[in-house]
Amino acid sequence: MSDSSVQIATVVISVAALIFSTTAAFWSLVYNRRQARAVAEANALTERAQREQAEPYVIVDIRPRIPGSSLLVLVIENIGQTLARNVRISVSPPLQTTLGAERAETLNRAVGRRIATLPPQAPHSLRHGCRPSTLLLGTAQGVRVPG
Repeated sequence: MSDSSVQIATVVISVAALIFSTTAAFWSLVYNRRQARAVAEANALTERAQREQAEPYVIVDIRPRIPGSSLLVLVIENIGQTLARNVRISVSPPLQTTLGAERAETLNRAVGRRIATLPPQAPHSLRHGCRPSTLLLGTAQGVRVPG
């Protein structure tokens, strides 16, 4: 083998090694960018889950006063993990009851009142007074829920 063929072989091997290493570096960069994106998405999901876990979740429901009863009550409940503050509920159109127009007005005034604090996992039933108790809506056959 002559010196020129050795030089050509060396150049060919060097070019092949350069192409291989450049290709490997390119795909490594692509992979690393995808990994970085996946890590950023995972971090965002984790932050969102932590934020949601630290927030109160307030629901309003109409339930039987006791299981099997035809009497219904309005229940406001915080199913989240933290204290809910300054809770306000609005209903449109207003709730109606089988117990008469005066009771319906009382019901809607009570629903519209601000609840200063609502602890987690502690249902808050309303009555026309300010303290927690029961807000009687009427019988299941006669209550009309807007919607």
